[in-house]
Amino acid sequence: MRAATWLAYSGLLLGAGFLDAGAQEKTAKEGKFDPAKLVGTWTYVSGEKNGEKLPKEHFKDAKVLITREKITLEGDSGKFVMEYQLDAKKQPVGVSLKMTESPFGAGATAKGIIAVQEDELKICYAAEGEAPKTFAAKEGSNHHLFVLKRIDPKQKREGLSNAPKGFDTRRDSIEHGTVETVAYDSKSVGGKRKMVVYTPPGYSKDRKYPVFYLLHGAGDDETGWQKKGAADTILDNLYADKKIVPMLVVMPNGFARPPGAPRGFGPGTLFAGAILKQADADKDGKVTQEEWLAAAKKFFQECDQDNKGTLDERQVEEGINRMMRNLTGTPGGGRRGPGTNSLFEDDLLKDVIPYIESHYSVQADRGHRAIAGLSMGGGQALGIGLKHLDTFAFVGGFSSALFGNQGNLLAEETGNKLRLLWLSCGDEDRLMDASKAFHTALEAKKVPHLWHIDSGGHTWPVWKNDLYLLAQMLFRNEK
Repeated sequence: MRAATWLAYSGLLLGAGFLDAGAQEKTAKEGKFDPAKLVGTWTYVSGEKNGEKLPKEHFKDAKVLITREKITLEGDSGKFVMEYQLDAKKQPVGVSLKMTESPFGAGATAKGIIAVQEDELKICYAAEGEAPKTFAAKEGSNHHLFVLKRIDPKQKREGLSNAPKGFDTRRDSIEHGTVETVAYDSKSVGGKRKMVVYTPPGYSKDRKYPVFYLLHGAGDDETGWQKKGAADTILDNLYADKKIVPMLVVMPNGFARPPGAPRGFGPGTLFAGAILKQADADKDGKVTQEEWLAAAKKFFQECDQDNKGTLDERQVEEGINRMMRNLTGTPGGGRRGPGTNSLFEDDLLKDVIPYIESHYSVQADRGHRAIAGLSMGGGQALGIGLKHLDTFAFVGGFSSALFGNQGNLLAEETGNKLRLLWLSCGDEDRLMDASKAFHTALEAKKVPHLWHIDSGGHTWPVWKNDLYLLAQMLFRNEK
């Protein structure tokens, strides 16, 4: 690769490299730029080095993918990845970068400044010495200036608009559906379990209804969507506004364990399993203090890749994610991950669905079943729904907890069988990388799907908005 090309590729990555977690939020509050406008795909417009224009052919088909935590450029010359740190106190905003992956090695660093206006991004940096103070690359300055443009404006959002104000507020002047907690016998788990069932306003045994199975996250149970997510209120309001097909919504408990088993299959359970796998040197199923300290030291060293002797939140997070991936699946591995939980999968398919179809007036076929969920429930919904295409025609994940190789969730007939595959995440969500990777895998395999980016983090306002949007798309346009 010619030197100009290498610099240009670096510049593109540098231009994208200001999406930082904590500094993002702080900078947004100070009014310096809106981080919600930064996530997406960018491409090269122009570049200069020391006053000399760089030929555009060096950047043909190159794209920069920006998520909340990673910046990846891929093009004819390979894949390039950068780490970054913001200096939000400076004007323009300063950025320090370090190349972590490229065909030419890692370790290169640079300091620069960035600015974003509408769908245009500017970056000016110096590979050596002090960072530039203005967006200029004059002769003899050893500065590099690049301009990028967004090629998938996030404002478009696949044609979706946010829910209107008051969409999750109870309206006394309209009809309301019925919410009941149902106890059922689970042969899969071996005991009584509970689920929450919503029936629409005017529910009647004289007609058949489609069913939407809505799954909660790791911090909740079957009541989460109703108590925290206002699911019944959102659905009532949509029904009153004639925006959804009348449907049953079933909210089961995603934690399935036999009576007497340790509580939970949530983040703590998974993290404990990951630690045990790494620390249990003699494989006796227990961890001694010596083994624990040795594993902690090894974990620290793996996270401290720049050998500074200290770790920030991002480094710890990435280290934990690596441990989780090693526990739950690696590229090329099977479909199962923490979200799928085979006991819950059996409970849903063999106990919950049969109960609903024998006790309620519903349409008992795949074309009238949908499954979606948030976080852990999103991972469960995608893992179960995509595995059982003969059971569900609508599948969705909100901020989904996905691990391992997401492409393994896809079968050859996925695109042909599904009537809708929904994937969404908040632009400030720490699970954005996993959702973005799955979106990329779907695109690579040409699987039709709707990819939606919300404004926000791993929070209920995002998931409420997702429910509002997705519910309107279910059980329409027979296929």
